[in-house]
Amino acid sequence: TSYDSLILPQEVSFFYCPFFTDLFKISNSFEYTDFGYTAIVDALAELDKEVEDDMFIIMGNDLKAIVRKDKDFIASKQGEILYTGQFGAISGLPVLFSKLIPAETCYVTKKNAIKFFVKKEGSIEQDRNIETKDNTVVYERHGLIALVDDTYSIKLTKKAEMMAEKQKVISKDEEIATEDEEVAMEEEQPKSRGRGNTKEN
Repeated sequence: TSYDSLILPQEVSFFYCPFFTDLFKISNSFEYTDFGYTAIVDALAELDKEVEDDMFIIMGNDLKAIVRKDKDFIASKQGEILYTGQFGAISGLPVLFSKLIPAETCYVTKKNAIKFFVKKEGSIEQDRNIETKDNTVVYERHGLIALVDDTYSIKLTKKAEMMAEKQKVISKDEEIATEDEEVAMEEEQPKSRGRGNTKEN
């Protein structure tokens, strides 16, 4: 997972899995045909926010690879549209990636959309092994992570009809292959009967 307190509040970045559990609860959605710079811009337009401070983008490794091949990224010379750093930035928003994000899915959200609520303040315990001179320090903190506001958040996914169209193409290819096999069998059968009649004569 590639993010740190520069993007996420430090108290949130310590709890990766619970953070993603609430990230997946974002209700606003946008469907794209082809993922890239344009899809992000269109999703931001869907949110229709005048101020985009403290917002960031997080995606899986599959979309990260697509972004790096995007013609706008290549044309930008890694400067104007998407520049290197954390992973980069699109339309001024920092871009992060994680293997915990599902394939063909991307989230645009804000730092304070998901918060960590402290139930018990942190405590520190120390121990020292007098023989080895090793010191052990344990920090413990209890709390709850929750999605509190998704008005600045949106989930991007690939259009369902695009996936359905791919399935239709696969089914059509399988159907054609089956028809070809049936035609080949029909052509083979008369040849076999003809050879049998010749032997009887």
